[in-house]
Amino acid sequence: MKVTISFKHLEHTPAIDEKIREKSAHLEKYLEGDVQVKWTCSIEEPGHPSNHVAEIQIHGPKYNFHATACSENLYKCLDLVVEKMEKQLGKHKEKWKNRMHEAKHEVIIHDPEEAWNSCPDATWGDFKKVI
Repeated sequence: MKVTISFKHLEHTPAIDEKIREKSAHLEKYLEGDVQVKWTCSIEEPGHPSNHVAEIQIHGPKYNFHATACSENLYKCLDLVVEKMEKQLGKHKEKWKNRMHEAKHEVIIHDPEEAWNSCPDATWGDFKKVI
């Protein structure tokens, strides 16, 4: 997992960096393969009460997720955005598990000669002939 952190109108501190990496590691249980996690922390509208913004984008081999949260405290923003992302990733993982369990279909070959030509390493006993 590759984590990229950027800041807009906000100073980078080791404490914020550590907190973001900790939150990213928390999301790792939902992710598989080569994944890029991009964090953006910023301050919007300096006079507004909820002016801190945290944004996370996750790009994987077959999926893209995005979440944003606003609050008066940056650390609270990070917690909120991770909570939103966990909901998205949890739903995605649950749907994927359900598809895997439902996909137990038997392979039926209508033309064994054509199947034999497309798979030269198999034997005739591997195929089920349907009349």
